[in-house]
Amino acid sequence: MRKLTIKRSKAFVGWMSKSKIYIEDHENKDLTINGVPCRKIGTLKNGEENTFEIESFATKVYVIGDRLSRNICNDYYKIPAGEEDITLIGEHKYNPFNGNAFRFDGVTDEEILANRKKNTKKAAISYIISFILFFIAGFALAYFLDTDYQPKTFTYGDMSITLTGEFSETNIDGYSACYESYDNLVMVIKDDSSLFENFETYTLKQYGKDTLEYNEFDDSVKLKEEDGLTYFEYEYTDEETGDIYSYFVPLYKSDEAFWFFQFASFKEDYETCRDQFVEWANTGKFFLRVFFYHYNFTLRL
Repeated sequence: MRKLTIKRSKAFVGWMSKSKIYIEDHENKDLTINGVPCRKIGTLKNGEENTFEIESFATKVYVIGDRLSRNICNDYYKIPAGEEDITLIGEHKYNPFNGNAFRFDGVTDEEILANRKKNTKKAAISYIISFILFFIAGFALAYFLDTDYQPKTFTYGDMSITLTGEFSETNIDGYSACYESYDNLVMVIKDDSSLFENFETYTLKQYGKDTLEYNEFDDSVKLKEEDGLTYFEYEYTDEETGDIYSYFVPLYKSDEAFWFFQFASFKEDYETCRDQFVEWANTGKFFLRVFFYHYNFTLRL
């Protein structure tokens, strides 16, 4: 026997979700990942490190987001035969096409790199097909009923969002609720009051500072207060595509939770929509009117 240590580096992407760790096992299969029988050996929270005992023969260790997306949102590492202890490091990388999958650091194995590309391609094809079908159905509905620009309300717990008929609910690992249209993506995270020891006295400003500190943003990302709104802004660069995204993140406190909403756009488009976000945020704390590009939606917390 030997020890396998896996460290999940802190990252803003998927920070509320747990990574599931599986190891190749042909005798005691819990799950099949990419055709390989595997057994679950543990989980990892954001920034957590765990050590597992494994056999000395060659094997593979997999990290997935959940069982349903395991054949798209996964990464693996080939562990050679031997008695030496092994330490692996990785983190979740931003990529909506593959569910912000976990990626081991320093991988050069062509088979593993090919698996990453294959999974992203499968997810992209599925997304495109779904989008085409959605577009055709939406176009037909708009043609006959003209509903695309009519209000449509989405709910999550005691929060509701009124968008337009062009939006639909979607799922992204690590987020409480997400809504997308052809141009826009609204991502919502709810931190329930049970997560806080003194929720009643824990201020929104404290929550914002702790969020920035926990996710280890650099000094350029500052918590700001403007016209009653508490928020921060940051940029993210996709290392695989080189695309730069700008995020506007307002924070709120309701009777039972803290919330933050993420609105993302390409960096070159961000200045166009930012003033509209500020105008939306200034309409009220718990009844918020948003204008994002040509879309109009209402948030109720």
